[in-house]
Amino acid sequence: MNAMNPDFNIAMYKILNNWNPMQLDDASQGDMEYYEIMDIVHQKLSIDETIQRISEIFMHSFEQSPDKQEIKDILNEIYKLRATCEIV
Repeated sequence: MNAMNPDFNIAMYKILNNWNPMQLDDASQGDMEYYEIMDIVHQKLSIDETIQRISEIFMHSFEQSPDKQEIKDILNEIYKLRATCEIV
């Protein structure tokens, strides 16, 4: 089961941490948001619903959000990663 794949979770966290959309001095300050995003990704919702929820996480924490295309680009990276992890 994908949610149990620690390699996927570690790799997904690294993607999110490298992304650092709020330009935090210390990217790990976004950890709480990244874990929420990871939880949303594991729910396997539609892409639009996933983007909306991620946007809401950033709005809640930072009162701003990356634009939806930027979120979609990151999600596509994560989905490609998930596809490779599911093969293993």
